[in-house]
Amino acid sequence: PQGDCPPNKVKTVMLTGAKMTKCLQLARLFWKAGHRVVMVESHKYWLTGHRYSRAVSKFHTVPAPEKDPEGYAKALVDLAIEENVDIFVPVSSPASSVYSAMAKERLQKHCEVLHF
Repeated sequence: PQGDCPPNKVKTVMLTGAKMTKCLQLARLFWKAGHRVVMVESHKYWLTGHRYSRAVSKFHTVPAPEKDPEGYAKALVDLAIEENVDIFVPVSSPASSVYSAMAKERLQKHCEVLHF
C-alpha cells in the first residue's frame, strides 16, 4: 500500500465484482489511502485485467453466486479469514448483490460489512 495511512491503521479491504471498472476505481482509492486490497470475482471472469493492477494485493475467484449461493457465501467467509479482512465492500452487479446481502450475516462475524 502507499499513502499516508499509519501502519497500525492499515486495513485489508475485500472487494467483489473485480471485472467491473467501479471495483478497480475503489481498489485504487483504498490503495492510494494506504490500505491493502483483495479483489474477488467469480471463476468465469478469472482473467479480468483488473487483477494485475498494482492497487490489488491479492485476487481470488469464488463460485458464481447465482449457481452456488452457499458456496459463494462460504468462499467469502473463508477468504475473509484467510486474508484477515477488516472491511468487505460488495461491488457486484445488482443481480449478484442479493447474494452478498445473504452472506452479510456470516461475514460480519469476521469483518465489517459495507452493504447498502
